[in-house]
Formats: sequence, structure tokens, C-alpha cells
Amino acid sequence: MKKPMVKLNNGTSVPLTEFVTWSINKQNMRTMPIEQKREIAEKISLKNSKGVITPKGVFSNMSEAVKALGISNPTLKSLCLNTAYPNYQIINPSARDLAKQFHKEHKAGSKKTITPIGSFDSMKSAAKALGISVDILRNYIKHDKKNYYYSKENLFVGVRKVHDPSDFHPALGYRLAKKVMTPAGMYRTRPQAARAFGLLTEEMKLLMKLNPEDFYFIK
Repeated sequence: MKKPMVKLNNGTSVPLTEFVTWSINKQNMRTMPIEQKREIAEKISLKNSKGVITPKGVFSNMSEAVKALGISNPTLKSLCLNTAYPNYQIINPSARDLAKQFHKEHKAGSKKTITPIGSFDSMKSAAKALGISVDILRNYIKHDKKNYYYSKENLFVGVRKVHDPSDFHPALGYRLAKKVMTPAGMYRTRPQAARAFGLLTEEMKLLMKLNPEDFYFIK
């Protein structure tokens, strides 16, 4: 007697006895028509369109803001997540957005310049004291870094994102897989989360794309 089979959305089939051992999520992901998946993804995308506040006004989504500001989408997202720029904000940020926030400030103004004859509040004042042009001094700073350089106290101030020490790898440094948050809790990698839900890694990718509020990276 021929075994009953279940046809999957990728064109293949599996025995019913194997199919019933899968989790409900895996069964749905493997049998849902591709067109239906796309429709769901589009609806979720529209639902999750986020309004943003910028110095040039309020926009209903990031795409409109990007066009008006003339910057890239990643740059706008970075500005909105950086609490050092309160003029850029996401309207009604999700828990995922709040988890990604960071604070990073840049020192504004002239750079304190160190030369063999002393330190100066700006490159312009240093060039004047040396009796040379700013362009010549800039060339000295580029090629004679031992005697001409910027003071480190001027370059960057503020707080950067802090790495979790447990994520450090002797060979890879901090370049490890991102942690994944799910309704069942946090997992250190996406493959680990996929195994916990009885899914393949590719299926977990799709699940995260279709349900960004429930399944998302937290690092």
C-alpha cells in the first residue's frame, strides 16, 4: 500500500507519518503557498511602517524621510537610534527599537593641534604661528605624525555600545552570531533558535521576516 504523502510548497513531498511529527509552525511554513507568504509579508511591512521625527519635519515612514533629507536609510536609522540626536526619533518605537538604542556624541569645533613649537586650539592658529598655510600644516600632520598631530582629547567623546564580555572569541573577537529574541525567550544564535522551534535556519529567517515584533535580533 502506498504511503500517504503531503505536498510541500517547494514542490517536494514527505510521508504523512513524518509530517505529523513536525511542529505546527514548521507544518505551516512548509505548506503555506508562496503567494500567501508574500501577501502576509507585505501586510506586515505596511503595518510596521514607522513614522519618524526629523529636523525637517514629521514623516509617516522612513522612505519619505530619506528622500526629504537626502541621506541613506541606514544613516537615518542610526540617527534615530542614537539618543545623542534628540531631533531624530522613531514615533512609537517598538521594544526592538528601544533595545538597539545607543548614545554616541562627537566633539564639535576646531581640533587642538600639537606642533614642535607648542599646542594650539585650532589648526588655523597653529599654521599662523608657524608662518605656513593650513594646507602645508595639514600635509605635515599627514606625513610627520611624530611632530605634528591632533590632540586625542578632541577627537571622540561620549559612550559607545558596550560589548557583552561573554561574546568575545579569541580568534573572531566580537564578530559572533547575533542573539535572537523569540516569544519563548532569547537564543544565542539563529540556528539555535531554529532548532528550539523545530525549524530549519532558512525557515527561521522567514519567520523573523514575517513576524519582526516577536522574532528579532537583539544585538
